[in-house]
This record gives sequence, C-alpha cells and structure tokens, in this order.
Amino acid sequence: MSDSGEIPITLIRVRNPWGYKIEWRGRWGEKSREWNSIPEIEREKMGLIFRDEGEFWMEFGDFLQKYDTLEICNLTPDAPVEMPKQWHTAEFHHRWVRGFSAGGRPSNQDTHWSNPQFSVTLSDRDEDGDNVCSLVIQLMQKDGRKLKQFGKKNQHIGFFVYQNLKSHPLPLKKEFFDNNQSVQSSGLFIDSRQIIKRLTLPRGQYVVIPCTWDINEEAGFYLRFFFENQNTAEDVDEIPEKSDTPLPQHPPDKEREEQFKRFFYAVSGEDMEVTPYELQQTLNEASRKDQHHRNTSIDTCKKFVSLLDTELLGKIGYTEFLYLWNLLKSWKRIYFQYDTDNIGSFSCFELRRALGAAGFTINNSSMQALVFKYSNEKCYIDFDGFLSCLSKLTKLFSKYEYGQARSNPYAKTQLRTHRKFDKNKNMEKSSLNLYQSFVVVSRKQPYLSNVDDFRSTRLKFLARTNCLPINATLQRMNLTTNNECQLCSSNAIEKYLSRYVIIVLLSRLSEKRTNDFNNMKQNGQITLSIDQQDMPSRSCVNFEE
Repeated sequence: MSDSGEIPITLIRVRNPWGYKIEWRGRWGEKSREWNSIPEIEREKMGLIFRDEGEFWMEFGDFLQKYDTLEICNLTPDAPVEMPKQWHTAEFHHRWVRGFSAGGRPSNQDTHWSNPQFSVTLSDRDEDGDNVCSLVIQLMQKDGRKLKQFGKKNQHIGFFVYQNLKSHPLPLKKEFFDNNQSVQSSGLFIDSRQIIKRLTLPRGQYVVIPCTWDINEEAGFYLRFFFENQNTAEDVDEIPEKSDTPLPQHPPDKEREEQFKRFFYAVSGEDMEVTPYELQQTLNEASRKDQHHRNTSIDTCKKFVSLLDTELLGKIGYTEFLYLWNLLKSWKRIYFQYDTDNIGSFSCFELRRALGAAGFTINNSSMQALVFKYSNEKCYIDFDGFLSCLSKLTKLFSKYEYGQARSNPYAKTQLRTHRKFDKNKNMEKSSLNLYQSFVVVSRKQPYLSNVDDFRSTRLKFLARTNCLPINATLQRMNLTTNNECQLCSSNAIEKYLSRYVIIVLLSRLSEKRTNDFNNMKQNGQITLSIDQQDMPSRSCVNFEE
C-alpha cells in the first residue's frame, strides 16, 4: 500500500543467521524509500516489521534474481517451533560393511542386492486430493568431519526406490533386481555429507536401498524418512531359521551299500568308529582329484564329529558316518554351484545365497559375524571355510531346537519318545551305544564292551550296518510278515522297538526289564506280542555267519 493507492506486492522475509553485517540494500530494504512510503502504523497492521538484526524483506522478483539455490528444512516433531502441521519421521542408523553390505550401485548386478534394505509402506495419501503420498528421504554419512582429520574423504552416496508390486518376500533377493528397475532415485552420486530428495509416489509398498558408488566402500550412514501422514518405514532383516533340505538319494543298490560298508571298515579299522583324524585323511584323499583341491583342516573335521557325537566320545559310528558323508556331498555340490569362476573360493556376497541353498536363513548381524570369521583378507571364502561355517550353523540350530523342545511341555514328551530313536532326523545315540546302555542296566553281555574280542567287533559292525542275522529267529516268533526282516530295513534298526527286540534276542533280560516291556505293551507303545518263554538265549545269534 502506498499514498497513491493499493499495489499488490509479494514480499519474502529473509534472515541472515550471521547477524546484521550483510543485508539486502535494494528495494524494500530496511531503509529503502519503498518502506518509507508506507506509514509506520500501517506497516505494523500488516505485520511488516523487523524483529531481529539481520532480518530483511525482499520483493519476490528480486529474490528469484539474486538466489539460485533454495534448501527447505523439514521440522521434526521434536522441533521447538510450533507449526500448524508437522512431519512424521522414521530414522535408522546403519553401515555399509566390506564384503557383506557394501554392494555398490545397481550396475553391480551380483552385489547390489546385498545393500541394506528399508521397507516403506505408503497407505495414507496427501490431503490435497492428488491420490499420491509425499515423502522426503535424507541420507547422511556419519563421522565425516572426524574422518577428514585422517585424510579420508566422503564416499559418493545415493539411494534407489523399488516398488514391490507382487509382494515379494523381504528382504528382496538378487532375482528381483535382475528383473525390476527402480522407480525413483536420488539422482547423481555425490560425495557430500548428505543428500535429500522429496518424492511423490502412488500408494503401495516400496523398498529403499541406500548405496555407495562402488562395492566394498565402507561408511556409516544415517537414513531418515519424512511423511506428511501416518505412513511407515522399517529396517528389513531375515528371521533366523533352518529348513529341512533333502540329502542326495540313490536308488536301492546292495552292491553300492556293500561297497560303502567296506569303505567304512577301511576308514574306521577294527574298532568300527571314525575319529576326526581318520576323517580328515579320508576327506583329503577323496577330494585330491579336484582341480582346486584344498586340504580340509583338522578343526573342521572335529566340528563334523562333534556335530553327530552327542556322547562326547570323539568318534562316530557307521550310521553317523553314512549320514555325514551324504551331508558333505550335498554341501560340496552347493559350494561349486556358487564358485562360478572355478577358482576354489567364492565372494562373501554369495555366502547368504549359498547358506540359503543349504537351508539356512541368517539375519544381518549373524551374517556379518560369519563373514568376518570365515573369509580371507580379499573377502573370499574357500571350501574348508564354507564347510566349517555350515557345520557350526548346524550345531547351533540343533542346540536351539533342543532347547526350545525342553522348554515346551508338549515338545518334552515328543523329545523323550521320538528324538533319540529317529535316525533320519536326530541321531542321539548309535545302535551300539543303546545296546551298551541296556547291558549296563541288566548286567548282561559284558563282551559287548570288549573291543579286543573278535565276536564283539563282529557284532558291533553288524549292528551298525543293520545286518544282524536274526531273520530266522524272528520268523519262529511270528514277528515278520512276507518273510521280510523288520529290523533290517533302511530305518527300522534305529527304532526303539527294534533295539529292544535285538536285546531280547541277545539274552534273557532280568525280571525288571521284562516287566518294563510288558508295561509298554499294555500302554499301547508296542503292538507286538512276545512271551517270556519264547525269548531265546544268546546262542540264537550266529556270530560266525
């Protein structure tokens, strides 16, 4: 407003935070003739006053002409300034780690997926009726000033936004990025302390991936999201679990089975048990023909034995050795599947996928610890490290499942009745160990513990290889159908009933054992009927056969 009438003018109030030394001296400056043309009372009514030193007014046209960069500060809910509308925020502290989560930009197709991932759900649209959701993403490098003291520079950083249209499970896997492009990005990668980008996106689920320009560039970062409404953002991580993966299966072949039994006897010797040192020698000789052969360390072999040696004897028998051999063949196949360059090792970025193929799902913190423990200085994992890692994980998950079962009343019952006797799932005790436990209780057959006796060694081997010659005796007791031995099938030897019957065939049990057996029969735990008078003596077993 002026003396000559009303003239519409757009003014912007600007404040110099450094004080009054530098102020606008042009039109509508503090002492300009434009201000002097308006009475002071009128200026106060319109609110056109100078409250602080360093504060001044500019006409909008002059503002556009003099300034080329404008940065807008979005106030967080805890800002000490009252505003009619505030932003909703979500913030995260994270880090790009070499060999694990520093996967670089999208052009690094084999590693980009390993960067930290953040899920953003946009469900509450803006109030302006455009059917879109507004958000501001701030990515800041941490400790930048501190690193400059040591001559280090900021990394070139940026972020990409992917839309998860088909609700793929999170975190997104490599296959997703092979077939999908980002819908938004931060633009050029800049080595500045922070980058900020305002986006408007349709409602839906998105995944934001902050990254550096190249792989293995380490830095800590701070990521913050601003939403106009109650939308959400969260850090994406795996839930640790282990799924059952089938071991390599071969069609029934008696010749192959007999060959493996002879192989086991050659490895174990007369005691029919394999030590870590015998296992190491066997594994190294078996893999010596591989192009990039690396000897398996004794520490890894000790982990293998410890995995199945639940009685802490430092040895494993035939059943455990057969299971371990098939398990190692499965792990070896997985390893060479990811050693695509055929150099005898693979990148740490592939470890998560390789463990997934073996049935393990690992969260970020555990995966970072595994990379640190089993990789070399070039962030590669060799065959021995991979086997050692898998054996360690298998042991840890078994302990966890056992602990969970002990803490669950229902699982306790299942644990007592099934866990020790299911060969295909858990091998708590070998055949011989269970026989010996019966012998100690009933004070019978002391020769079973004598490893120097040939009959004892023969019995141990037959028991471990499911070949006890008891078919005729079982037929006489009417315990078989179709002239087929119930105890020599692929898994019957490890069942409780089978072991108990074997002990019955070896000796007349004490009265207490007989009563226990009858009680089990009455309770429906055993459906077969065996009378005490039909129990043969140990002479029924032909040790020389």
